[in-house]
Amino acid sequence: MKLFPVAIKLAYSCNYPLAQIMEIYRRYADHLYEKKRAYDESVQQYIHTIGYLDPSYVIARFLDPQRIHNLTVYLEALHRQGHATAALTTFLLNCYTKLKDTARLDRLVFPERYVGGEGEGEEGEEGEEGGERGEGSRPYLPAGLSLLPAEEVETVGGMEGEQGGGKERQEPEGESLNTAMGRVRRRRGGVDVQAAVSILKEAGYFEHALEIARKYRAHEWYLRVQLEKPSPSYRDALAYITSLSFPDAARFLSLYGQRLLAVLPEETTGTLLALCTGRFP
Repeated sequence: MKLFPVAIKLAYSCNYPLAQIMEIYRRYADHLYEKKRAYDESVQQYIHTIGYLDPSYVIARFLDPQRIHNLTVYLEALHRQGHATAALTTFLLNCYTKLKDTARLDRLVFPERYVGGEGEGEEGEEGEEGGERGEGSRPYLPAGLSLLPAEEVETVGGMEGEQGGGKERQEPEGESLNTAMGRVRRRRGGVDVQAAVSILKEAGYFEHALEIARKYRAHEWYLRVQLEKPSPSYRDALAYITSLSFPDAARFLSLYGQRLLAVLPEETTGTLLALCTGRFP
């Protein structure tokens, strides 16, 4: 096993093509995973391959519920390095709910609460080759969800830019080194709003579900969460409807007006009258 770090250092010093160095990292990670069952160490080596090795290759290895901490570490690294697609960001949210990791959910969904705070998105030292990190030693807290539209990007050899660790961008030689490596075209950024809100709602993280729905202007999902949680917030739901455009407000009052009338007859009637008489904001 000690020969792998030596091989990696030698490959860097001899200016091997980066794709070939990433292949050594992959083989090192596979060795740790398959032969040593050193899962914490293997995931650190897989993190080195981000941008070259297709994430699905690594994710498939850590789908066992017992490996959810390792999977979360890898997904956080993808997010940190800007390689998280909408599906992967949603997957990370799901991991946090399974772990009941409210602190990391807060950091991901409410980043504005932590601006200038302690440990702002910084990762602890792991050593040149990466080392073992236990379940309670993940100092990295992810940045907030990107509210920018998802963008389609092409990675050269899977790599979009510098990733640290001494890697320099190079055109890979022999892109057939590994079927999981090569040129990758994917959509990056954003979040699968419907899936994310559903996951958070089912797990009881209503505040987080509402925040994602609000940020992405997913009006129907916002109202569904407000009205379907154990203690429905009828007044908040009505206030949200009145903040929408005329067409949206009319649509959602037709959907939820009956329920709102039963609880808030005066306020709901006033909103309906405003819509009907053209006095709606």
